[in-house]
Amino acid sequence: MKRKMIKKGLALVLCIAMTSACMACASSTEQGQNGMVPDSQASSDGKQADSNFNETGFPIVNDKIELNFVFNSQTMTQDLDKLPVFQELEEKTNIHINWDICRSGWEEKKATMLASGDLPDAFFGSGIEDSDITTNIDYFVPLEDLIDQYAPNIRNLFEKDPITEKMSTFLDGHIYGLPQRMPLRPTSNDTLGINKTWLDKLGLEVPETLDDFYDVCMAFKTQDPNGNGIADEIPFNFANLDDSRWFTARTLLGAWGDMYDMTFNYLTVKNDVVSYMPTLDSYKELVLFLNKMYSNGLINQEVFTDDLSKFVALGKSEDVPILGGAIAWTPGTVTGQWADQYIAIPPLRASEDTEPLWGTNRSLVIYDTNKFEITTANEHIPETMRWIDECYSEAMSLYLYYGSEGVGIQTEDDGTYTILPPASDEYDQDLWKWYNAPADFAPIAVLPETEKKINDPTGYYAERIEMSDIYDPYLLDDRDIYPLAKFDAGDQDELTLLKTDITSYVDQKFAQWITVGGVEAEWDSYLKELDNMGLARMLEIYQKGYNNYYGIN
Repeated sequence: MKRKMIKKGLALVLCIAMTSACMACASSTEQGQNGMVPDSQASSDGKQADSNFNETGFPIVNDKIELNFVFNSQTMTQDLDKLPVFQELEEKTNIHINWDICRSGWEEKKATMLASGDLPDAFFGSGIEDSDITTNIDYFVPLEDLIDQYAPNIRNLFEKDPITEKMSTFLDGHIYGLPQRMPLRPTSNDTLGINKTWLDKLGLEVPETLDDFYDVCMAFKTQDPNGNGIADEIPFNFANLDDSRWFTARTLLGAWGDMYDMTFNYLTVKNDVVSYMPTLDSYKELVLFLNKMYSNGLINQEVFTDDLSKFVALGKSEDVPILGGAIAWTPGTVTGQWADQYIAIPPLRASEDTEPLWGTNRSLVIYDTNKFEITTANEHIPETMRWIDECYSEAMSLYLYYGSEGVGIQTEDDGTYTILPPASDEYDQDLWKWYNAPADFAPIAVLPETEKKINDPTGYYAERIEMSDIYDPYLLDDRDIYPLAKFDAGDQDELTLLKTDITSYVDQKFAQWITVGGVEAEWDSYLKELDNMGLARMLEIYQKGYNNYYGIN
């Protein structure tokens, strides 16, 4: 089915037409294959009479239709049309999805689509931000009435976990993107792992302070703990902040008793006051520490150029372990066959007197927003809503997270579900999930009642949850973590412009100061430049969003 070019003016008319449930007037050249303009399908019951569409039961349509979806994919995930779960979903619904899968250059691709109006029928998975929606509001279909009419699984999610509806509702009262609730999640985003076998071999204690950690990393670099006679040890690694909002060295900010929201917004909250993490004195101290580490060869020297796949693969060397420690989802995620040598350790302290913190954003560990959006290019809106609602069913949500039936998960006769181990030694449990499913990017809902039905004989997910026990005493209260707040169109547009320039500048300086140095000499001019770029106004908007979320006058 050929993708339609929707102009903003027409799209706005169509959205208004759908909202008022009136028939839109259109010429025959504007009509879809079924003789209707996209939103003229909606009537008092959300759908004009159409013998091909079934409001309940399966298939969703009697004669097969095709929809065009764009998916912003992890590099390691298979093409979705090769996954049994989507093949079975097509057979069940009689809807074929033409997948446009993007594994790199997402921001550029997204910007081109939104600028040109050359839209898919829907965006599936992660990648559409609130700012994309508010800036292009006439491209996105309001979903709340469609949910009530055609999406019992999503409605069930809203009723049993009301925060999912709250975080999905924009200030105009509409829902444009669907939420996500993931299963068996820990309370914290990251772990700090270290090679305990190396510590024992060198007679070293688990580090408790940053100075301890520096000394341990130096010993890892100079004393050949892997015993191969080659100076190939990489004492410490973390994710490139261009590729990941988690697993970066900024988590170590907690050593000074400060922490941020674990997003690219870099926000801190204390006593309901929003501030900017990269302006804190503790942030400067962190940069100084990391520069000392990097300059002495204690940090992976390619840390700011390695993509996420290289970050994950670095510690999985074949002959001997080479990685001393890392910030990661689990130590095993980045060490593979050597995982048994590593342990997760508590947060480091800047000094003996510091009360440290550890990073979390519970809203993003368990939840996320904007996982599925229907566009005004779509000529089969009710059919699409019924299709995506099936993804929110109990079994389908598990398949989309862990992998298809018999691949990632198995349904038992008693109605429980068993997580399956990787079928190949090439994958650990986490990568097996990502290879076989959209996983954390998927529009799904796994409620606590379903979590109780999941058996995990692999122990992987239980182990990760147990690691949370190490970090739970060091986590911020929810009120001190910036929420998934919404903004009106004017504030969102202004915020997007400010944040884009400010974040780019901050990230560039972070990498420069760690690899080259200069933070002390440039700190005052850096703060002045942030002021000139509009930092105060950006924080004013974020503060307004925080106040609106919590009802603060």
